[in-house]
Amino acid sequence: MRHWAAPEDGSEPEGFPIKGNADSMLYHTPDSPHYEQTVPEIWFATEDDAEAAGYSKPKRQQEAEEKAAAADETNDDDADESAGAEGSASDEAQAARGESEADAEPAEGTEDK
Repeated sequence: MRHWAAPEDGSEPEGFPIKGNADSMLYHTPDSPHYEQTVPEIWFATEDDAEAAGYSKPKRQQEAEEKAAAADETNDDDADESAGAEGSASDEAQAARGESEADAEPAEGTEDK
């Protein structure tokens, strides 16, 4: 676990962007809505380091991230379904000519004997 006690001037130690608040035992990443207003008592290099020290991410931020991840998953599923539902350009061309795969000539060496 890598952590750094907060410098007296409140500046961020190089390589330790995560702020830890000892009173609440919460940590704040740079993308946290409360990052700028948090006065850290300790700094961490990674979220894993903060969690190993017993700190946790604020519940609201966890919920927002979970909601965003679920929305991304839903969007990915929708994209997969629409991609599978569309035919190829050659399917469309066959349909325009009134043909289907069943009308196609058998490949050489695959004829029924």
